[in-house]
Amino acid sequence: MRQKLTCIYAIINTVNGRRYVGSTSDWKSRQSGHLSMLRRGVHENSYLQRSWTKHGETQFMFTIIERCEVAELHIREQHHLDACQPHVYNRGVVAACPARGVKWSKEKRRKLQGRKATQATRERLRRSWLEKRASRTHCRHGHKWTLKNTKPVYRRDGTLERRVCSVCRRQRMSVIYQRDKEARGPIVRKPVTLEARAALKAAWKARGGGHWKGKKFSEAHKANLREAWESRKIDKKLGQRTSQRAFKRTMRAVQAGYCFKGHPRTADTTISRFDKKRGKNYLVCLICRKERNAKRNSDYIAAHGPDPRRGVAWSEERKAAFRALRAIKPWSRKGQKHSEETRAKLRKAWILRKSRQMEGAA
Repeated sequence: MRQKLTCIYAIINTVNGRRYVGSTSDWKSRQSGHLSMLRRGVHENSYLQRSWTKHGETQFMFTIIERCEVAELHIREQHHLDACQPHVYNRGVVAACPARGVKWSKEKRRKLQGRKATQATRERLRRSWLEKRASRTHCRHGHKWTLKNTKPVYRRDGTLERRVCSVCRRQRMSVIYQRDKEARGPIVRKPVTLEARAALKAAWKARGGGHWKGKKFSEAHKANLREAWESRKIDKKLGQRTSQRAFKRTMRAVQAGYCFKGHPRTADTTISRFDKKRGKNYLVCLICRKERNAKRNSDYIAAHGPDPRRGVAWSEERKAAFRALRAIKPWSRKGQKHSEETRAKLRKAWILRKSRQMEGAA
């Protein structure tokens, strides 16, 4: 395995003595990268590139100035950069931030100030940023996104706005609670006397024994309670729990009565599934699924012909031989060797399944 060399290096022009100072944790890789960009004329440092083009490759020398640890790279690079000023090709004067200190011309500054992105470019950048944020697997503190410790927040149009990490939230709240506790000091609770307890009990009996007793709900509240009860019934039938918002969408779709192809939506012909990418539930019509599967089988039969083994009646002798074979050797595919013709059929069927899966995903 190749050992990586951590060092401060320089690219020196032997004609005028100017140099480019840099630092790296892998000297061989950085040297080959500089050479490749300079030879192709696409180096990121325009001063070095123009000098290389003018004097030629033979007038430049790559050299190692100092070897050091990774933690000291920026410190030592800054030291050598200050010592070689002003005879350097480096555009920046700060090693830790190469773009800091770069002086732009008036024409360049005027061009950058008057530059405005179009609406299409802004939309493309926004979409790219949202896709990158949605594809993250960990929060900024390193906690992995899971269904247990993640709370998604959606916009009104149903797109994902952000995700809240429950682990970070618990840690943040514990720090706030500890800080408040230290600021206010220990809480001293006064003991409740027997007279105070007797007064509280008498007031409780005077109210009727409970705050719900004798209370009448409004019609809107009764409708909400009835809707929640129906939600629990549907969740029990479907075998999974849904959120209140997802249930309201489900109830609205069930109340509509039909799917987009006109099939009736009932608890027996409709199931709910959870989309991990969108982070919400959606309804699946079992009748539509059955029709899709039937059409898929008919298309396969039209392309490859019917299965010759289907509908063939076995004789009694063949059935008896098969039973005897199963009694001697239970059915197992381990060690079974297919012929070339069977392998070709299996490969063709596998390619067909993959193409259909890709078409369905698109």
